[in-house]
Amino acid sequence: MACLFDKSGLPPKALLTLIKEKCPKELNAFINDWIYCITIGRGAKIIARYMRTIAYSYLKRITKKQLKALKEDKNIIFEAIKRGIDEISLQFERLLKHLRAHSEVLINIREVSYPSINLRIVLNAWHEISSREITNLLELDEKQDIPLPQVKRYYDKILNIGICGCLLGLPPVEENNKKRRVSAFDRFSAYLEFLKEQLTEKFTRSDIEALYDKKRNTPNSISVFTLKKDEHRGKYSTLDFLNDLETEINKLKLFLAQALPYRFKLPDSKLSLLWSFARTWITNQRSGYSKSLKNKKSSLLPKLENIIKTKLDTSATRSLKIIKQFKNDNFTLDEFIDRLEVELGKFFRFDKIERKTGIITKGKIPQVLLSLILFGNENYLSEIKRILTTSNTKKYSPDFKLSKEHLGTIKTNLKQLLGKNSLNSLSLIQKYKNSNLDIKDYQREQTTIKNKNYFKDLSTPERLSLEVIYWYGFLNADGSISTKKYVEKENNYRISLRLSLKDKERVHRFAEVVGLDKKRVKPYTQFRMYKGKLREYQMIGARFQSKTMWEHIMEQGFTSSQSKEKRIPRFVQKLVSMAKEEFKEMKIHWWYTNSGKKALTWLLGFYDGDGTLDVRHGIKADSRWYSASLRSGNKEFLFKIKKLFEIKRKLSEEGPLTHV
Repeated sequence: MACLFDKSGLPPKALLTLIKEKCPKELNAFINDWIYCITIGRGAKIIARYMRTIAYSYLKRITKKQLKALKEDKNIIFEAIKRGIDEISLQFERLLKHLRAHSEVLINIREVSYPSINLRIVLNAWHEISSREITNLLELDEKQDIPLPQVKRYYDKILNIGICGCLLGLPPVEENNKKRRVSAFDRFSAYLEFLKEQLTEKFTRSDIEALYDKKRNTPNSISVFTLKKDEHRGKYSTLDFLNDLETEINKLKLFLAQALPYRFKLPDSKLSLLWSFARTWITNQRSGYSKSLKNKKSSLLPKLENIIKTKLDTSATRSLKIIKQFKNDNFTLDEFIDRLEVELGKFFRFDKIERKTGIITKGKIPQVLLSLILFGNENYLSEIKRILTTSNTKKYSPDFKLSKEHLGTIKTNLKQLLGKNSLNSLSLIQKYKNSNLDIKDYQREQTTIKNKNYFKDLSTPERLSLEVIYWYGFLNADGSISTKKYVEKENNYRISLRLSLKDKERVHRFAEVVGLDKKRVKPYTQFRMYKGKLREYQMIGARFQSKTMWEHIMEQGFTSSQSKEKRIPRFVQKLVSMAKEEFKEMKIHWWYTNSGKKALTWLLGFYDGDGTLDVRHGIKADSRWYSASLRSGNKEFLFKIKKLFEIKRKLSEEGPLTHV
């Protein structure tokens, strides 16, 4: 504690002054990030030594006789060492958790952000200058006549360089460690002596607050403890909620750029400006109007390399590799420009670049892309903000509230796109719900389905029409219905059908038969992981809430496409039984009876949702073979279908799927 949370670990005055001058808007965020990095920045250099010393002591206790016995069985050696190292790691893990818990009291970890390009340039310059000074100071380590307070000042500066390196993402490794008599571990231990001499003093939250620029908004770490008091007072407006969400998402620009590279691709004009040329320069290179880049030995590529190194520092590796590959003729000119624009777009896509000075002003993710991320629609966010802020429009409503349907969409999209990085955004959604207890289930709650009894006759199959049976089967394959647990918790009887945009006619037809307003059937963009990659899908969906219809559907043992356990509906099993009784009297295959046709109609609906049709050409020119199959991740469910409908074809497995 004397080392990690000493007042000397706060940002140095010289560095604070430099940041106030160069990046005044980022001062408060920098202080928050610095405090967060103290534990690693000051403590990481002792980890290797600490672990090595304990591990060496552990292994040294093994006697020669035990070692000889261990050598006879390599598995025993591995297990014995593993158990010991595991115990050492566990002890160290407890220490780290204790330190992290202690540091999180001082700041709000939700406000920790990645330094901007301009701030990184300032930090990198300070780090290099301080490192050169320390190289000279370390020569004094061996002298014994230095006063203890002066030794502490040297050690403080070394450790603060470690914190700055942590902020820049540099590895916490000391160079020329073997040449030094005083190691990182010894230096760390010296703080016990400093503590005894009362040279250390633990910093508090008030010490951190004193560093902030009071003219600007301080990070939420100052107000995080008063935030909970206001959560349930209705003070968290829709506009504040949307602005907070935008702030959180903007903190993850680099992550989003890696997940959605072509959404962040740098336009030709910005690459030209970054390269210190006119906006049309890259376009002219592509068209062949200018041929400067075709001469790979010219000074143009080295010039770009220097610019990228200066702007990106340690993050420049991939961009420099692309330039090197272009020099080696691995890419065409267009391929080189496209790859470079994708890579550089991660850092500069929405920034303002000044050609003459090379100054980069950080920009935010535009409203169109934010709207796409949150709602799956490019214009919806701007429409909501217009309702909230534009007083001269008919729809103006400063008290406008998002519905549970909206919040559910935002939650689903953020989870799918951001994964674990969505936790802060999800907490904002919960805060909005807690502060606005009167929000509606749907934005247009007065709009309901007209045919809420569409699935009413499922319990009496003889009355059912073929179309009703078909749509029930289709919902089994591609529909989504609120589970009983969800209904008990949220009182939300949701029914939805979502398909690819190319199948929009099918969704419109479903909306028509249940009596849903066509205005509520909207296209949207969905981000989803597929084979380890995040992909973008154009979708269309019909979504509504109806307790009556939900009860009619669920009483037949409904299972949707996302259910782990799948069942054949009760009415389908009853129809097959009825068909087999009719078959005995009519002496035809039960498939051809009225009840049999109805049962097969359910199978047709399920097939249209989860089935595939393979067409193979025969030896003759006009001959074709057609093969229909049902695919599912639930082998037992397909076996039940095969048995009930007397399908002769065997089940076969293909990866995680089984098909019949």
